[in-house]
Amino acid sequence: MDNPKVRTVRLEDFAIVADGMRESDREEVWASHNHSPYEALRYSFDGSHYAKVLADCRDIPYCMFGVAAITPFSPVGSPWMLATETINEHKKEFLRWSLVYADKIRNMHSRLENYVHAKNILSIDWLQWCGFTIEEPAPYGKENDLFRKFWMGVKHV
Repeated sequence: MDNPKVRTVRLEDFAIVADGMRESDREEVWASHNHSPYEALRYSFDGSHYAKVLADCRDIPYCMFGVAAITPFSPVGSPWMLATETINEHKKEFLRWSLVYADKIRNMHSRLENYVHAKNILSIDWLQWCGFTIEEPAPYGKENDLFRKFWMGVKHV
């Protein structure tokens, strides 16, 4: 396919990624925070100290990602990624990109952790491929649905 373009997030990217968001990501952001796709992107972006967009060769975004500190002075970072259905058209490039940016955010924090919806098998497989430890499912979020904590780095900070 084409080489992805990693760039700064633009205002118009929120609507594009929200409108095309993968169903598994839609379900996850609702179960965790009762957010619409657009609200989830804004919430994640606004809390992040690092956020980017992955766009195709026509500069159409298909993935937004970043990392936020758990608290202002915490060494623990919370990585996030939300994508459109068209990410499937860019699998090879996405996987190659993933390792580069996983290393980049890993170097920003001594520990990375967040939660993934237990039904989001594709994301769980990808997180494991990136080197995260995936814990057993447990109730979490606004809907008290099953989520799996994922983490890497120092076990207890």
